[in-house]
Amino acid sequence: MNVPKIPNNSLTEEITELVSLCEKLAPEFGSKASWFYPPESESKISEWEKENGVTIPPSYKEWLEFSSDAQILHDTAIFYGVDMFGYSKQYLPEDYIDIGKLIGDGQYLCFSKSTGKLIWYDHGKSREFKDFKHVLNHILDLI
Repeated sequence: MNVPKIPNNSLTEEITELVSLCEKLAPEFGSKASWFYPPESESKISEWEKENGVTIPPSYKEWLEFSSDAQILHDTAIFYGVDMFGYSKQYLPEDYIDIGKLIGDGQYLCFSKSTGKLIWYDHGKSREFKDFKHVLNHILDLI
């Protein structure tokens, strides 16, 4: 598993733990169960925000400093880079932009265009998270 350099930001501890768990569980889940693409460029992030008139939550930008696209243990979590933002918008409230999939059964990680809050959207029910660090901790608890 190729892993990009782990950034020094507020997510360093969670990213390090997540990568370690994925590496540890690779024999059980398979070598292609988890992957992390290289970071998203700052210019690409800025361009997306300008084109869409929306600000990406700062804590998710910190994740994008690590990986522009990631899969965690098959379908436990998939986190998108900006090219995939809004991919599943037909299934979500208009105010939400999906930035990933969770648990592989129609659950999405989104953020609100109006508030910037991160949201776990599960078949019509929304759960807000303070920041992406809390999302990662929830994923780590699931693993």
